[in-house]
Amino acid sequence: MTIKETQELIEAWVHKHPTQEDGDLNIMSQFSENLDELASKSSSNNLECSKELSEMIWLTTVLANRYNVDLTAALIDNLEQKNRLESE
Repeated sequence: MTIKETQELIEAWVHKHPTQEDGDLNIMSQFSENLDELASKSSSNNLECSKELSEMIWLTTVLANRYNVDLTAALIDNLEQKNRLESE
């Protein structure tokens, strides 16, 4: 699945299942909680790490969709910037 397809899939799901708890601050709070959970996990526990990481991808994608961010283009730009900085 491409990043674009992921964004489309999540956008469709969010529209089909609206909740009261999908405000920006709540999403960022959930992201922070998942980051804390990930930090406390042993790197040898791949299943638990994958659950936390996939939730963080979900939340990031929800925010990206809300702000009309093309994550594919954003990641390409980010990589190009890292390459430029690395070559300096």
